[in-house]
Amino acid sequence: MCMRPGAGIVFSKVNYSMTNNWLLLCIVLVCSQAKAQQNIPIGSWRTHYSFRDSHSVSSNPDGLFTAGSNSLFYLDNEDLSLTKVGKIDGLSDTNIASIGYHDNSNTLVIAYANGNIDLLADNKVFNLPTLLSAPTGASKRTNDITFEDNLAYLATDFGVVVVDLVKSEIQEAYTNIGIQGGMTAILAGDVFRDSLFLATPEGLISGALSPGNNLQDYSNWYRFGLLDGLPTEGVSNVGSSINQLFASVDFDGIYLKQGKDWVRLDFDLSYPVLHMTSATEVVVITTSRSVITIDNNLTVSESTNEIYPRPQSTELTGETLMIADSVNGLIFSGPDMATSVFPNGPFSDSISSVHFLNDVLFALPGGYDNTGKPLRSNLGFYVFQEGSWVNYNSTGLLETEPFPNVKDLVDVTYNTDNDNYYFASFGEGIIEWTPGNEARILDETTQGSSLQNALPPGRNVLVSCVLADQQGNIWAGNYGNPSPLHKYDPEDKSWSSYQTVFPAGRYPLHFELLDHGDFWLQLDPVSYTHLTLPTNTVTWG
Repeated sequence: MCMRPGAGIVFSKVNYSMTNNWLLLCIVLVCSQAKAQQNIPIGSWRTHYSFRDSHSVSSNPDGLFTAGSNSLFYLDNEDLSLTKVGKIDGLSDTNIASIGYHDNSNTLVIAYANGNIDLLADNKVFNLPTLLSAPTGASKRTNDITFEDNLAYLATDFGVVVVDLVKSEIQEAYTNIGIQGGMTAILAGDVFRDSLFLATPEGLISGALSPGNNLQDYSNWYRFGLLDGLPTEGVSNVGSSINQLFASVDFDGIYLKQGKDWVRLDFDLSYPVLHMTSATEVVVITTSRSVITIDNNLTVSESTNEIYPRPQSTELTGETLMIADSVNGLIFSGPDMATSVFPNGPFSDSISSVHFLNDVLFALPGGYDNTGKPLRSNLGFYVFQEGSWVNYNSTGLLETEPFPNVKDLVDVTYNTDNDNYYFASFGEGIIEWTPGNEARILDETTQGSSLQNALPPGRNVLVSCVLADQQGNIWAGNYGNPSPLHKYDPEDKSWSSYQTVFPAGRYPLHFELLDHGDFWLQLDPVSYTHLTLPTNTVTWG
């Protein structure tokens, strides 16, 4: 268990290189006593995040914060270092929903999916658990954060939460502001001139931010509709430049407020709008596939780039556009180039098991659901050695090492006789691999193989576990096979299989080799059976 070190936060800087790269990853806590991890003191904890999947970016005068669901890091503009920030550093929670930086108070607002809120200022974290502990069955997720004066307006799934950043407290909440006082989700918000504009599933609404206007009363919100020139369905976001207010309608277009009316721009939206960035001279619109800019002359420009294939939100700093991308993390996009930066970490936060073999830590993403169905995941595997992660898969992304396009790696073993690693793939069979060399797939088509494809012609050679014995043999559990246990001899390429006399024995998930040569097999659903060798029949122990 990780202990939160009080309210203080200690930043630990790491250097990085800027590469045209797909970015990195989410969260997994890996605790290892491996002597190979020399920069981790014995008895201490270290968090390992995936920083590829980023969804929010927000800047302050000295740098940029970038957040993913389970990760947060800071880029320092001066020395170009990255600072990883997590629970072990003082944050109160995980699963970040949205972030926003407030310049006047020098505060980063961190809103979590469960309603928890952290205020990070002066390297200290102040937690606001009020919303987290509020007795409501509604989702408390924050979708967007906008600021006015010293207030933060959090657009949540149940309404608006107003946070006073000077007093570090929740000032009020606007709930039940939907039609006829019903509850409605707030998708995004923007302050334009003297009013707060909110995008909701029921359409765009606005409320004046005057002292005498009670915005907790739904009747004090104006609801834009067809009579105003704006559809009520599909409104997904709202944003503004210094003199212009825009609203997006998914799979329709972008609408400009002119006086009391709305006018549709001559531009079609092909993808859902995820975010709008309000700036002085332009509005930046982030769709699920592209980035759109609209200047004060209403010139619309759309850009795509393979380095940000799944943009989520943007931040404009001078002429440089910062993009949070769910594939490539933080992207610098300028007139002539696009570059990504990221801290080192595992390729994904999808990790089902870790294995310490030959002074190397392997993290595997797993390969089947609760019903035993393959996930068809091509995430590969992640290796932690000498304080750094190396990621192997078939994606071809920068900062990854090549590995065959095999799915659903669920187990790995090391053979000391030939210095090879053997992976269990829940679909492809067994993968024999020597670091630095090509991998070899052992499946039902391999000469002499006793492995079976459970459901041809698809790839369903469901190997659930592997183990190397002291003689250099590789044992494998073949899920769904009447002969669930198989032995492969890498020296003479021979195969043997062992049958079961009861149906449950066909579904091994894990096994242990005993000192006297017998096996214990864990079966699906959870039960155990005993296998005595050299007989080719499984019997109950």
